[in-house]
Amino acid sequence: MCTPVAICTEDTYANAKRPAVGGINAEFIAKFKSNEKNAVACLHEYCQKMRFTLAYVTESFQGEGSSFGMFAFSAVVGEQRYRQGSALNKKEAKRLAAVHAMESLLGIQQGEALYHDKIYQELPLANAELPRAAPRVVASYPVAPRPPPPLLDKQYVEESECDELGKMADTAMFELGNYSIPEDLSTLMSPVYAIILMKRGSSRGPEVVAIGTGNGPSSPAAMTTTNGSALIDLSAIVIARRSFIRFLYDELDKFYDNKNSIFERTSEGKLLSLKEDVLFHLFTNVCPQGDADRFIPLHSAVDGPLSRDDIDLMDSGEMHADFSVGGPLTVKIGGNQVRESRRVVGNDYRMSDSDKLLLWNIVGVQGALLSLVLQPVYLHSVTLGSRYDHGHLARALCCRVDTDFVNRLPAGYNLSYNILGRRSECCDLDIPCSSRFSINWTMGDVETEIVDPETGRRHQLSPYCGTGDTPGSRLSAAALFCRFWEVLPRGGVPSVVQCRTYREVKAQCTAYNKAKEEFEEHMRSKGYGPWIHKPKNLNEFQ
Repeated sequence: MCTPVAICTEDTYANAKRPAVGGINAEFIAKFKSNEKNAVACLHEYCQKMRFTLAYVTESFQGEGSSFGMFAFSAVVGEQRYRQGSALNKKEAKRLAAVHAMESLLGIQQGEALYHDKIYQELPLANAELPRAAPRVVASYPVAPRPPPPLLDKQYVEESECDELGKMADTAMFELGNYSIPEDLSTLMSPVYAIILMKRGSSRGPEVVAIGTGNGPSSPAAMTTTNGSALIDLSAIVIARRSFIRFLYDELDKFYDNKNSIFERTSEGKLLSLKEDVLFHLFTNVCPQGDADRFIPLHSAVDGPLSRDDIDLMDSGEMHADFSVGGPLTVKIGGNQVRESRRVVGNDYRMSDSDKLLLWNIVGVQGALLSLVLQPVYLHSVTLGSRYDHGHLARALCCRVDTDFVNRLPAGYNLSYNILGRRSECCDLDIPCSSRFSINWTMGDVETEIVDPETGRRHQLSPYCGTGDTPGSRLSAAALFCRFWEVLPRGGVPSVVQCRTYREVKAQCTAYNKAKEEFEEHMRSKGYGPWIHKPKNLNEFQ
C-alpha cells in the first residue's frame, strides 16, 4: 500500500498527473460513465490493469456546511491523492472518492459520469404524470440539516469520542454477559442496552457508572402492584437512568461523609450541584424509541407511492415512517412500536424514550425526590450505535421545545442541548417484539440484577438476591424511596418530614413539578398531545 500524501489543493486535483490509459478500452469507460459498473470496482480494475497501488484514506470532512454525521474518504492511486468523497455512510463516501479518482484518471469532466442516487430512480411516485426533474447526483449530499439548536457551541461528538464511548460500552456488556448472567437465562436477555458514563476532568477517561438493558414495558400484571416494588418500564434507557439515580445516592453518601464526591455546596447553600469538571454521557446501541426514530433512512428502499413533496421532505430530514407531522408525544405499545399519546385511552401506557429524554433535558435525570437536595443534573451528550439521523435526534431531544419556553421555568432549570453523535460503525439491531429479561448495574455493585418482564420484579435466578424476603427490584420506586429516607436526615429537607407516602413527598418537589407542568402544557399548546401519567394509586405506598 502507498504512503498517504498531503491533501492536495483544487488546482492540484485539476492538474493531477493522469497515468496512461493503455489497456483501458472504450467499453470500460462507457460502463463507468453510465454507472453500469460500480465506481469502486472500476477503480480497482483500473489499478490492477495499470499496476498501481490503491488505498482509501479516511479524512475529516472538508465540504460546505456542518460535518456532523459525515464520512469522508480520498482514493490514493500510486502517490497521488484525489478529491475527497463525502456522504452519510462509509460505503457511499468511498464510492464517491472512487468516482472522483476515476474522473481525473480518465480525463472525464466532473459530473459527466451518471453516478446518480438510485433512490430517485426506483421510488414510485404518486403523481406519475408530473414531469420528472433531472436526477440529483449523490455529490450534492449531505442534505442540509435543520438549523442547529441555539446556544449549542458544538453540535456533535467527535468520531473518536463516540467510538471511545462505544468501545467502553461494548467492553462493559461483554463482561456482564460473560461473568454475571446465568447460563439458563443468557439467551433470554434483551439485546438493547444503554450505558451512562462519567468523565471527570480532561485528563481522565470515561468511567461506566450505570448500565441498563431491556426493550419494552413489563406485563400488565406489574401495573397492578401498588407497593412500588415492580418496574413498569423496562426499556434500556429507563433502566440505565434508574441505575444512575442509585449512583447519585451513593455520591451523596460520600459528600455527607466528607469523602471525594462529584457534588459540591452551592453559594446559596441550599442545594448541592455537580462539580464543574463532571460530565455524564449516555450511549445506547439503538435509536431512542419514539420521535427520534420515526424517519425514513435516506438510502433505504421505501414501499408505497411517494409524492414529490414526500421526496423533498426526505431530503430535508423531516419525513416520518407514517408521513405524519413531526414531534408528537408517543407511548409504547409493545416491541418497538409507538402510538401518539393523543390517540390512546386510559393510562396503561408508558411514554416513549424520545419523550422521556426530552423531559430529562428540562427537569434533569435526577428525578423528583433528589431535586429536593440537588440542582438539576443533565446529560452532556447522547451517542447512538445505530439508526442515527442528526436532524431527527436533535428535534426529538430538544428542538420540539421553543427557546422562549425557558423563561417560564423555575430558577435552576433550563433546556439542555445534548451533544449528539454516533459510532463510526453503525449496525441496525433486530429488536424482539416481546420484552426480554432486563439487567441493571451501578458502579460499586458486586452483582447484577435481572428483572423478569412478566412481573417487573427480580428474577429468582438473578445474581443479586436482595436483602429481604420480597423480590422487588432494587430500581423500583419503593427501593429508591427507601434510599431517599436514608439520605433525608443528612440533606436537611424539613418540608417532607411529616410526609408518609411516595405521592406526598413528590408533591413537595415544587420546583421540579412546576418545570414538568410547564413542559406538559407547552407540548399540549403545540398540538403534540398529552403526557400520559401512571395511575395515581401506584404512588400511594409508604
